[in-house]
Amino acid sequence: MSTETTTCLPPDSEMVPSSHTSCTPILDLAHRFHLTHPRIGYLCVHGAHEESQRLYPASRMSDIFRLPLGGGVLKFNFTLTYWIRRNDETSEQGQFQPHTDLPHLQSFCLDFYEKNIIAVIKIIGNQYTYLKENDHSRRDAAYHALKAAFPTYECRRSIDHIIDACETARDLFKVLELLSKDVQLPSEILEAHTDTTRKQSICDGRISS
Repeated sequence: MSTETTTCLPPDSEMVPSSHTSCTPILDLAHRFHLTHPRIGYLCVHGAHEESQRLYPASRMSDIFRLPLGGGVLKFNFTLTYWIRRNDETSEQGQFQPHTDLPHLQSFCLDFYEKNIIAVIKIIGNQYTYLKENDHSRRDAAYHALKAAFPTYECRRSIDHIIDACETARDLFKVLELLSKDVQLPSEILEAHTDTTRKQSICDGRISS
């Protein structure tokens, strides 16, 4: 676990303008990792800033004042920029460092995928093989087998954990994608993202059974 610290909590997702809702899960992610993995939390705020800029590039900032919530967008961008510069533990004054930050974020994404998704899939064992089949009867049988193998609460908790981990992994990938820009992501990252999306769909479909 990292021992780095930042000076204050990341901006709260409650301040996100209604036109920028895609920034909300990214800032929630920043809060989730702020204490345990400070640099990851910091990079998530960077990702939220990049997402905000994607929605309203600098070339369109003059148009924001014509929008009903334009002032909120400007305030939001300013808050993110101020926090990024104030809380950079390096000497780069809030500048993203692709040569060090990208490998760190890529490694974290893969590690999270392995420990929080793959490891739990292994715990529920061969039944997962049937959960992902197209044959609904076999999928239902597998889910009922899981219920029989675990107490009802434990079974649901395991699947809830996978769904939550998949959502987190997908949000992490979004941050990585935003910060990578024109950089080609490694194949293992792309494969993990595709697998995460598939597993979330499979487990999410079973939770309502």
